[in-house]
Amino acid sequence: MNTLLYAVFQDNPLLSNEIYKFCNGVPDYVRAEREYLQIARQVADRLGYDLYNEFEEKLNDYMAQQLDACYLFVLGLRRELAAGLMLEE
Repeated sequence: MNTLLYAVFQDNPLLSNEIYKFCNGVPDYVRAEREYLQIARQVADRLGYDLYNEFEEKLNDYMAQQLDACYLFVLGLRRELAAGLMLEE
């Protein structure tokens, strides 16, 4: 199963392009990206590239960790729900 998942998600040269196309079809994503890039340029101009780059790296790491934690939380809820449903049968 892990090999199949790897082949589908990691070893797929078309995946990043498909994700890009999907995201650019979501109006709120397109708007948020445009607004982010606009303000990011302004902040980088004021702070200087080095400080802004360090800030963005830390922000990206924080957001990735937050997303991972939310994902793990939902997985835990799914496990509890599945276990609860199995007990009812």
